Amino acid sequence: MATRATASELPVEGHAEGAGRGGFVAQVLSGAAIGKYRIVRQLGAGGMGAVYEAVHEEIGKRVALKILSSDLAMDPEAQERFHREATNLSRLEHPHIVAVTDFGAQAGTPYLVMELLRGEDLADHLLRHPNGLEIAETADLFLPICAAVFAAHQAGIVHRDLKPRNIFLARTQVLDLQPKVLDFGRDGCGLVDQGVDAAIQTVVCGAIL
Repeated sequence: MATRATASELPVEGHAEGAGRGGFVAQVLSGAAIGKYRIVRQLGAGGMGAVYEAVHEEIGKRVALKILSSDLAMDPEAQERFHREATNLSRLEHPHIVAVTDFGAQAGTPYLVMELLRGEDLADHLLRHPNGLEIAETADLFLPICAAVFAAHQAGIVHRDLKPRNIFLARTQVLDLQPKVLDFGRDGCGLVDQGVDAAIQTVVCGAIL
């Protein structure tokens, strides 16, 4: 039987597995229930929290559940950033931006629900190819990323923390790699006016991949 997670179960330092490194993260026991979702295993951790594989208890759909770390859950500004990430991602319905399907809170700790991706981030992919990528593969990866960033800019959203760790290469059922832009919740991500000002901010603030 699944157990309900309480606030006392959350604050533990964790280790990321390909989706961010270091930081204090929400540690939830396997089998614990968060809202309508049952935790399966931890997938990774970052500066704001941890990401778990979870399953919807009623329909059995597997998802990625991102939980804000317990220390940050007490910080109104951190809660606002976390909520902004959920809001921004929910606005950006694009095949190369990770999809958010739900948002909630349990025991005062916010969580957001995203599509579950299988694969690796771009940073790990590049480490496995120390001599660089073929031109064709580079185009196949970066053209969709550019399309995703352009869609965000069209919606008035600048990522400002675009880097290999925030690009996930999801494997499809036919084993193709589908790039997905992650993590729209950092301090630098925000709303901008459309037009030239947005383009200028993109060039100045965007990290080089």
